[in-house]
Amino acid sequence: MDSLDALANHYLAEVMKSLRDATVRSRLWHVQAALLVTLYLDIDEGDVEAVQWFTLGKAIRTAQDLGLHHSCAHWKLPRSEVETRHRVFYACYVLDRWTGARAGQTADNFGSSSSVEVNDEDREAEEQLETKEEKPYATLLLMIKLSEILGRLLKAMYAPNSKNSNHSAGLDDPTIWTVFEQRLKSG
Repeated sequence: MDSLDALANHYLAEVMKSLRDATVRSRLWHVQAALLVTLYLDIDEGDVEAVQWFTLGKAIRTAQDLGLHHSCAHWKLPRSEVETRHRVFYACYVLDRWTGARAGQTADNFGSSSSVEVNDEDREAEEQLETKEEKPYATLLLMIKLSEILGRLLKAMYAPNSKNSNHSAGLDDPTIWTVFEQRLKSG
């Protein structure tokens, strides 16, 4: 087991070095590598939250530099490239929300500047498949939706000035929860 840990730490060090040195030109693999490191650090039992938050932030900034937060559905790219870009964007989005929640941050790094939508073709393809095992993106689609709800909830509860805005709108914490419950039931 020690040799596996040593190998994992070696690869982690190499990837972190590559990410640190990758300042010349952003590439999609930089985002993917940073996301994988973020997930890898999540299983580490040490005090790695700051490194994890920094690495995820680097992934998000690189994703924005590459324009992953903009829809590329009408660009002249192969469909596989469009799908990869969308999925990498949503991996950033999901990790941003959940890592932010754990760190006590509102985690709105993409805000309303994102124009990427869940691909309708993916939804249609999922609906045509018979069994749950044949729906490869069902979990991703649900996780995106759940992450959106989490982001809205965190923003309503903890964003700067949220208490003042909520109070001005006549909303207290129990009322906010009621509103979210109603929205969840209505879809």
